[in-house]
Amino acid sequence: MFRFGNTDYIITGGNNLMPILRKVGVKDDVIDATKPVESLNRLLGYLFNSYMNQKEIDTGEEYKEWTDIIDVVRKELNKMRKKKDGDPYALRWFNPVVKEPKYKTGEIVHWALSSPSGMTDRKLYGSNFRMGDRRFSQTAVKILKVLYYDNPRVPYRYLLNNDRSASYTENQLKLAKNQDE
Repeated sequence: MFRFGNTDYIITGGNNLMPILRKVGVKDDVIDATKPVESLNRLLGYLFNSYMNQKEIDTGEEYKEWTDIIDVVRKELNKMRKKKDGDPYALRWFNPVVKEPKYKTGEIVHWALSSPSGMTDRKLYGSNFRMGDRRFSQTAVKILKVLYYDNPRVPYRYLLNNDRSASYTENQLKLAKNQDE
């Protein structure tokens, strides 16, 4: 808990945060890290606000430059999390998936509907599919592009020529019997 004046700031992490707090200038008699909070964002907010409050106490002037401790906090948190420190904006290369995509660019497919509709494309009431409801579009469209992702569970997504700004997984597509659009 940080104490500044009559305000207490509760942080999580116990003694693990002590070195970070000391590095950013919060004095030992101010630190009493005991009670947990619910999120890292809240913790960081408290940490940055506490740093600014300590600077205001030290200088007697308003202080708003919380960004000058981001590097110290990031490095210390990465040490605790055993993460390598590096440039967060550097491109991260991934190994392409060895498995070929189920569908190819140019193939004609039907896409999964997000809500039930009748055989005349009229939307049915409710959002739950009933037994016998049509689950795929009646209209067949071309696959415009195959998107590759660094995700072993869903390595490919497909952009369709269906006037929707969405991509689909292979489970959400069904190859059309007639390959003429």
